[in-house]
Amino acid sequence: MLKAHCMRPLHKAERRVFAMDLLRSITGDAIAKALDGETMRHKALASNLANAETPDYHRQDVKFEAQLAYALNKMRHPNATANVAKGELRVSDPRHINPNGRAASIQEVSPQVEQDNDHRYRNDGNSVDVESELVMLTKNTQRYLALASLNTRLKASVKTVLTNIS
Repeated sequence: MLKAHCMRPLHKAERRVFAMDLLRSITGDAIAKALDGETMRHKALASNLANAETPDYHRQDVKFEAQLAYALNKMRHPNATANVAKGELRVSDPRHINPNGRAASIQEVSPQVEQDNDHRYRNDGNSVDVESELVMLTKNTQRYLALASLNTRLKASVKTVLTNIS
């Protein structure tokens, strides 16, 4: 039987809270943000493929991994000086506005769609390489499926907590 740190059995309401805390854990939040980012990337890659023959179309990609990694590191080591890059301002209170443009928490991670204005593969100005886009789409699908599997396992753990603890 699962017991709280004071060694008394958890009541039904406390088990629900425990299970919901498990769902809203750093892991659960990180998986949810990563799924959001991979979904946005999938849409961008699909748009790139749909516009492969459109003159002057600039391919798009979605960036979020660095933001998510920074936020996770910040949560694990909130006072570490490694979290503050040279020239950045340090935020001393979580209520402060982050002046550095980095996500201070997982909730602040915001996947960004970026256009590739540096490459041109054709004379008409289009920057889509169909073969590369298909490879990236396959990799993105694999990452999404792995994250979805982790999310399913996390929810199964919560269900186990809710149903098997008396």
